[in-house]
Amino acid sequence: MKKIIHIHIPDLPWSALMSEYADVHLPHFIQLIENGTSGKMPPVGPAPVIDGILATARSPRDNGLLTRHSIKPDGFGTAIATHQIFNTPTLWELLDINGINGAVVNLRATTSSELNNCSIISDRFCEIYTRTRDDWGIPPGSIFPLSLIHTLEQYRLHPDELSKEHLAPFIARLQTTQSIDEKEIRIIARTLAENSTVHAITTWLLEQSKPDYLFLRYHALEQLVPHFKNSPLDKSLLGGFMELLD
Repeated sequence: MKKIIHIHIPDLPWSALMSEYADVHLPHFIQLIENGTSGKMPPVGPAPVIDGILATARSPRDNGLLTRHSIKPDGFGTAIATHQIFNTPTLWELLDINGINGAVVNLRATTSSELNNCSIISDRFCEIYTRTRDDWGIPPGSIFPLSLIHTLEQYRLHPDELSKEHLAPFIARLQTTQSIDEKEIRIIARTLAENSTVHAITTWLLEQSKPDYLFLRYHALEQLVPHFKNSPLDKSLLGGFMELLD
């Protein structure tokens, strides 16, 4: 079979990919659009989690991921406000049954899947939920097979490992349109750390496991949109993260 990489970027403005901005600043996204398959998901429910639609080809009402987001009380990103679990077969489960080697990185409701041919690195493995790395353990069921833990834990990046130099380009973009406080800096740091973790793990899997298909989710914009008002993409914080993902 052909090699397939499925990239899910929640809250990516479709208009941005169709603009002159993309031609200059997002060349790899444009290449994917021109040479692969891409599209915008229309609204499908009151507050759906699109991950489930992509994973099962079923509506949120059927797949079990009809839920919503809420801003965390301390402002440190967003959180899922309701419980979630797939109650229908996923794409990777069906491929696994047919002996196809694959990998899933950072999708929701992907914990505790014991498959024969697929590596599962769930959103919980990549999520930062502590203020320091020393308190940041690995949640049970967040990675399969367990033999990958010792290799992939070194690619988990915590915000307290980031320097001011790492954050400076994003803070500078934000300061062109609004003032910024310490809480907002922590949100940016968490977003950068989590998405860097996703990218590092994905790169390792592509190089070492050589999967026939890989399903991953970059959630930077999903984390940032609730907190930061948009502005012209070439100057905005969201634009800076889009360029980073590209």
